[in-house]
Amino acid sequence: MRDMKEAIPSDLIHEDQVGGRTSYPDYNPASPSTASYSQGWLDHTQRYHDTPLTCEYGFDRLASTETGFHGSVLLDMKTGRTNQQWGDDRWHIYPFAPLLLRDKVLLYHNTEGRASTKEKSVLSLNIAFGYMLSYDVGHLPIDSPWLNVAGAFQSHVISRYATEQMIDYEGLAANVTRSTFEHTTVTMNWDQRNAYVTGGYVLPPEGVLVQRNDGGLVAGIFTVYNGAALSNGDHYLIEERGASEIIVRQPMGADTTLLIHPLSSWGGSPLVQIWAYGPDDRPIQRVTATTGGQGTSFTYRQQVAGQQASYYRLGVFHESYLPALLRGR
Repeated sequence: MRDMKEAIPSDLIHEDQVGGRTSYPDYNPASPSTASYSQGWLDHTQRYHDTPLTCEYGFDRLASTETGFHGSVLLDMKTGRTNQQWGDDRWHIYPFAPLLLRDKVLLYHNTEGRASTKEKSVLSLNIAFGYMLSYDVGHLPIDSPWLNVAGAFQSHVISRYATEQMIDYEGLAANVTRSTFEHTTVTMNWDQRNAYVTGGYVLPPEGVLVQRNDGGLVAGIFTVYNGAALSNGDHYLIEERGASEIIVRQPMGADTTLLIHPLSSWGGSPLVQIWAYGPDDRPIQRVTATTGGQGTSFTYRQQVAGQQASYYRLGVFHESYLPALLRGR
């Protein structure tokens, strides 16, 4: 630990087995009790709690000294272990750990490729339960679009409610749930065949909707957005609504027309401008937009002027004209 803190300074130290093996009884004749092995690891984390620590799996008594737990039932689901042990028609997934621990530690899945965010169902589950996203670059393709999806949703969506306590989890309809966090609500469509309509959104099978209570964020997986149909396929959208501007990202999905509702600060102004930005946060060019009674429509293209468009920025820019002064000789 001294080397990890001093010789090779680390922002965070992951100790894999601290939370994954601590339930073993200690049968060493020299140990004062059969709980000594577990107590030893608890003492270890208390000794180094000034350094952010994470571990595999974890349990309640570790929550006071650990920063993150890496583990869930997802890996067992992926390997078929849940079906072997319980039968997949005899149980259902429930966010017990998020309800109990989410305001105390960051929750992750196991640190390996099978539990990475590399498919729609895993992304939606993570968002609904408030798990942090991960992508195993050591075993998964570095050029996969899922790497961009995981990065965008972690940075701009899950980070917004990363430490919020989950305060309620309920069923809204068959195969549809709502997760309520302190300032965030997540609706998930668990159905693998049927879409779900909520408000002006349509969530495809295994789609999800994230909404901040203050209206500052709308994100998820959609086929209809703000009451307007999108182009074919699923669209992974992130809309961040600030005081005077809106930023829209689509890390995965075909080019599509988007309808964006205006901000109240725009005051019904028709002078809405939309600019495409590249990965370097530099503007590429202004794009054509149409403003009507419901809001502003534009075509979200992944490529603009031969460059990758990372996001679009919407805002109102007022032009001022100053009087010209002509001076004669």
